[in-house]
Amino acid sequence: MLPGPKVHCGLVFLFLLLATPAQAEKPQAPHPFGIETTGVTLLLVDVYPVDDEGRPIEGLTKKDFTVFLNERPWPIYSVDNLCGEAGAPGAEPSTPHASPGERPAPPAEASVETADPLRIALYFDFSQLQMGGRIRAIEEAKRWVNDDMHPGDLVTLAAYTTTSGFRTLTAFTSDAVKLLRAIDAASGDRSLVDSFPSFREARMEECSMNKDNCAPNAWSEYEQGMRSRQALENFTRSLGFLPGRKMVLYFNQTVNTYPGVFYPVDGHPAISRDHETKYENLGTVATDARAVIYPAFVGNYTDGLTAEEAERTGYDLARYTGGRHNKGVTQLSALTKEARLRAKCLYRIGLEPPKDSERGLQYSVRVFARGHLIEDALRIRTLSRHDLWLKEARSALANPAFATAIPVSAGIIPVAAVNKSWTIELQVAVDLDAVLPLPLGDKFRRAWEVGGFLLREGGKGKWDLFGTFAISVPKNGPFNLAAVHRRTFSSIPPGEYHFAAYARDATLNVFGAAEAWIHLPDPREPGGVAGPILTTPHVRQISLTLPLMSEAAGTSSVHSEVTEGIVPVKLGSVDPVEPILLSTWVCNGGAALSPGEPLRFLTIEGIPFRKFPAPEMSPAGDCTRIDDVIREKRGVGHFGYQFVQFPRAKLEFDVTNPLGPQSP
Repeated sequence: MLPGPKVHCGLVFLFLLLATPAQAEKPQAPHPFGIETTGVTLLLVDVYPVDDEGRPIEGLTKKDFTVFLNERPWPIYSVDNLCGEAGAPGAEPSTPHASPGERPAPPAEASVETADPLRIALYFDFSQLQMGGRIRAIEEAKRWVNDDMHPGDLVTLAAYTTTSGFRTLTAFTSDAVKLLRAIDAASGDRSLVDSFPSFREARMEECSMNKDNCAPNAWSEYEQGMRSRQALENFTRSLGFLPGRKMVLYFNQTVNTYPGVFYPVDGHPAISRDHETKYENLGTVATDARAVIYPAFVGNYTDGLTAEEAERTGYDLARYTGGRHNKGVTQLSALTKEARLRAKCLYRIGLEPPKDSERGLQYSVRVFARGHLIEDALRIRTLSRHDLWLKEARSALANPAFATAIPVSAGIIPVAAVNKSWTIELQVAVDLDAVLPLPLGDKFRRAWEVGGFLLREGGKGKWDLFGTFAISVPKNGPFNLAAVHRRTFSSIPPGEYHFAAYARDATLNVFGAAEAWIHLPDPREPGGVAGPILTTPHVRQISLTLPLMSEAAGTSSVHSEVTEGIVPVKLGSVDPVEPILLSTWVCNGGAALSPGEPLRFLTIEGIPFRKFPAPEMSPAGDCTRIDDVIREKRGVGHFGYQFVQFPRAKLEFDVTNPLGPQSP
């Protein structure tokens, strides 16, 4: 059993299995484990109709809509009315679980706000914001939170820079004060300042002065935009793990579809490269995740070619995802206000896929309501079973915080340091109690898979891992078991490392994910610290190998001895009762540590309240491992573990109680 509360979350896919009375008469062959399924696979398209004045249109029914798939008229299977008043007169209950008339009408007070909660992301692409645009984006985000955010809206702040990569600045929250504080913090965070967009004019000037600079500058412009788009696509894909509708306010200024237009030199591939096809693919990702992107351009009309290209890109992103775009900063507030207003009224259209859908083709969708065009370029893609699995696995790794159907934790555990390199152990712990047991004779069988990657920051090394596993246990025996998958790597150089891993229930096809980071110092330098790392000791577990992707071959039947050992802990879900172990590795350039050092203490809500005694030390090659154990019961709250060593190290974690709040 993994420490911390279990969280089970429904997942939303492009494919839904929906039973109909007609299909119930023709059941499929029985599942080998006694499960029978029947249904039809639908492509789902969300649309938000508005009138000429931008007001949401309520009361539409199936007969009001017309759909074209790749410019061909396409039959509509179902339309679900999820507007502010779901039971509005004329609304047609068309979800195909029952014929109209058999399903009772929803209560009048049911609304999209409660039945289908809205999640809104304020996404700052700092890699595409010059200093003036950065200020305008920050100010508009604060204005939106103060004026347009509705009670109950779940809002997150996200940011991307070329150097720091993607960062989630806040989890989804309805706390406006917390959001405003996070926006102010982002404004003053120097790590979120990206100099590249501010020097576009200088790169263009270099091109005009020396034609030899044009192609390299164009290529750097293309690569910058490619990384920016990929970060937005990864974030949008990860939203698919969350329930409800999603809206992304994408603040940008210098983003462009055709980077070569700034460097007009023919004859080099860098000049002709564009992002349009990739933006179409982003559209399929957004449709699948039930997300709408609103490109919020924070530049001015007078920005010349930069403004023209940003407008063209905003137009593409909006068309392919169902959003709207603005042409300049004077329309910025109107756009962000309209985005929240449109979200009030949603219609979900179900389409049967074409017969060639197994080929994974991409389709354009045009939707009309009462003869008026709503969306003219939405993109959808039908996926094979393998494509669907691959999409979900990538989503889990793109943002592990959103994949919570299975409790999973991950850790990078230093083992020893010798000379100038480290030996480390990767650990992925999966709560097998959350994996569906299937009856098999006198036993239950659980099947799951684990995958992930270890990345050395800066693109200097990447290791892909994947394995499939199954275990059979007696029906009447106790379970309460974690599967801990381990992989040891040797000769790892110092640096920053990121480990992301997921686990999938092979029967239910639901995911859980986790990630871990660590800085490995040079063991030869004095004052180096790795950690602290938080684990739980004495967890009942089976120990399994975590194979490299190149080694994985078929399902591995588990016949491992049950033992007790450590399990990595997620910092946001530390159990208040189970013991926790805080481990830190100190490299002192071969010199011994002074007696009684280093100082270590705990804080709660930033206030020190406990000092640890002389540490327990154990050799770790040329470094020393220091362990502090907390065995007593803890109150709920935000804790910090302070390790006073040069350089100073700390670890912050939240203690949560699945049974209810406690006093610290």
